[in-house]
Amino acid sequence: RWQRPERVDAACGQSITREGGLATGDGVFVVVSYGGTACRSVDGGRTFSTHQAGGEVSSSVLWDGEAFLAWGGGMRRRSVDGASWQAQPIQPAGLKLG
Repeated sequence: RWQRPERVDAACGQSITREGGLATGDGVFVVVSYGGTACRSVDGGRTFSTHQAGGEVSSSVLWDGEAFLAWGGGMRRRSVDGASWQAQPIQPAGLKLG
């Protein structure tokens, strides 16, 4: 059952209608916006903490069984916990996944 979060930053979910998105995995729920704001919940969506994914996210967000993944700005962004994100260049440069 969905309910309104008790606490959530205003930046959470901005512009996810076309880019960015949400995913769940390993007991973590993340919402990543196009601008790179990553909001993480470990209590079923009651509260969220705000983190930075390190830049533009123009793709959907997915959980691959080990980590959250998203792409944008020529980078792949990866996080095992939804809080700490690492960016790695993708090839070919300029490729836009979305």
